[in-house]
Amino acid sequence: MSTQPKIDPPLLQARSNRLKQLLEAYSDSEPEAALCLKHLSPLFADAMANKIHTPRRGVAPCASYFIEGRLRQHPELEEAFADFSAALQGLDDATLRETWGQTGRSRSV
Repeated sequence: MSTQPKIDPPLLQARSNRLKQLLEAYSDSEPEAALCLKHLSPLFADAMANKIHTPRRGVAPCASYFIEGRLRQHPELEEAFADFSAALQGLDDATLRETWGQTGRSRSV
């Protein structure tokens, strides 16, 4: 009996803020961080203004920079992006733990 994902505004705001801060910190040394910051800024603004009410399906913008690009070299950025992406999809920590538990994998959330 699975429930539909739903946006948790405080969680999304916290994760948006965390990722934005890290991208800002890395922007001077990592051009891909600067690109992601530029592309994700509208989503960050919408999250902070509580304008995102419907979970977004699929991968958040800029995922390729964390999967194939240089940003995967920075675990704190990679984790912040994964957490932001999950919150954007309406997945909270409990749902993620349940999902990872069902697949037999472990991930700290």
